[in-house]
Amino acid sequence: MHYGSGSRQQIVTAERDFANWDALWLIKEGHARSAKTVNEPIKCGDIIRIEHVRTGKNLHSHAVPSWLAQGGHEEVSGFGEQGRGDQFDDWLLECNNKSTGENILG
Repeated sequence: MHYGSGSRQQIVTAERDFANWDALWLIKEGHARSAKTVNEPIKCGDIIRIEHVRTGKNLHSHAVPSWLAQGGHEEVSGFGEQGRGDQFDDWLLECNNKSTGENILG
């Protein structure tokens, strides 16, 4: 399903049903960044991409006003093909109460 206005890109929703395969996302290295190895921890301050497992689209940000959340909020969407997209698919991992470089789970 796509937005009817704004970017007209894929609509993104969230839910807590971990048994629903449509709710699964893959965390990957940021655009043009070195890939992490299997089991290498994700750290505060890392630049990551978040890819929807079923569609292969990345969680994408851009300066398109949100029609759902008023007051200066911007739309996020699913963008790209098979994990390929652009720099607007990059997300900075900020952690509360942890320093840059610390493991998010440690």
